Amino acid sequence: CSYVLCIESVDAGVTWAVRSTVSSAANEVAMIALGDGRLLAVMRHDCELDNSTGMVSWRYKQHFSSTAGRSWGAPSLMSARRGSVPPHSVLPTLHRLEGDLGYLLSGGRGGFYVWHCPNISCIDRGEWSATNLGANHNAAAAANASAGFAQESFNKTKKVCIFVRIDRGISLD
Repeated sequence: CSYVLCIESVDAGVTWAVRSTVSSAANEVAMIALGDGRLLAVMRHDCELDNSTGMVSWRYKQHFSSTAGRSWGAPSLMSARRGSVPPHSVLPTLHRLEGDLGYLLSGGRGGFYVWHCPNISCIDRGEWSATNLGANHNAAAAANASAGFAQESFNKTKKVCIFVRIDRGISLD
């Protein structure tokens, strides 16, 4: 069984102590401080059967702490805005965007998605919006777009520049 622990150091990393156990039966995890002071931990839980499909689910679960990581709420399955793909994959990564532009969540396989929530209440409501980077890239490549997905999408907004590294055999040149 795997455990996700919250550890702390009060001496610049010379020594470490366990602050709390975030979850058991979980592995890969990402953690971020939300703008309201809570901590959000997103993780992949080991091999859970999705009763609706009969398949192993790689959907992420989330845990919140309002005690600076001393205690954690029960895990809940992450959800998405209606019509959007729910957060799933391996190796979750969380980022808080500058300028109150929200939060990004990404994972390592299963379509190369990036999920966005514009604010904390969106996270609380489970309304993450998915962008399938692989599909966008493939559509741009099929149309012989010279700049590919990144330039076409992000030149329209001029708000955020995001670099995505994909190591599963597709190229973004």
